[in-house]
Amino acid sequence: MTTVDSVLLVAFGGPTAPHEIRPFLEVVTRGRGVPPERFEEVAHHYEQMPGGRSPLAELTYAQARSLQESLARGGPALPVFVGMRNWHPFLHETLAEMAGKVGQSTLLALHLGRLKDAGKLRQEQVSFGKYHNVSAAMEVARSARTVLGANGITLEYPVLRHANNLESVLTYEGTHEMHTLILGQAITGLPAFT
Repeated sequence: MTTVDSVLLVAFGGPTAPHEIRPFLEVVTRGRGVPPERFEEVAHHYEQMPGGRSPLAELTYAQARSLQESLARGGPALPVFVGMRNWHPFLHETLAEMAGKVGQSTLLALHLGRLKDAGKLRQEQVSFGKYHNVSAAMEVARSARTVLGANGITLEYPVLRHANNLESVLTYEGTHEMHTLILGQAITGLPAFT
């Protein structure tokens, strides 16, 4: 097992639409004493770019897609995240998302495994683990799919294949419906099955 579970590409960041130009420049120039006329000059340069946006985010996401495809072909197949130093998704936002989603599921699985080893694991705890981890994995897959833009809905990319596998797990096992009934019964004490 590898100790690397994902890849993070970090870039400077840039406006992705004309209305983001000045807020982006405010972030970049904060505390640097940039004269207002220079600020406006740079804003004007961005406004002259095709679409009134920086190509950096698009290029960075293209690099992320290519890297993820290359890793999928040559292994290890790892998710690739993008974080920006000066614009959304800010690096700290991406790191928090990655750590939170992966960490929660890992800790839950570890805890449930320890309960099983101790002979104390109950059915509703198994259901909770499956309910939560499949839902969390689907949410991460959806987020990763949106990073790919229109390419995120093609089978050519591993993220959609992963999302499709999760959908089949959800459907085959009836994860959401069955585990909702099991958890509801455990919480309320009322019979959920007739």
